[in-house]
Amino acid sequence: KDKTMNDTLVASNLNWIGELKPECSAKIRSTQTPVEVQVEKDGENIIVHFKYMQKSIAKGQSVVLYDNDIVLGGGIITEIR
Repeated sequence: KDKTMNDTLVASNLNWIGELKPECSAKIRSTQTPVEVQVEKDGENIIVHFKYMQKSIAKGQSVVLYDNDIVLGGGIITEIR
């Protein structure tokens, strides 16, 4: 397995503009096209499951969630699974 490829992250320090949706899209880089994810609330954190493996997810990066072109919110990546 390529250790730079992962499909799940945990984020904290959450900021919401819209309502959390269990199925939406996400970006982990500002220049990235949003990709499909499933999101679950875990206490004060969220767990984001990507439909496809993502390269080089890093702690400290931001994850931003979208509903089409509308920003729902996001947080800081604290764990990669």
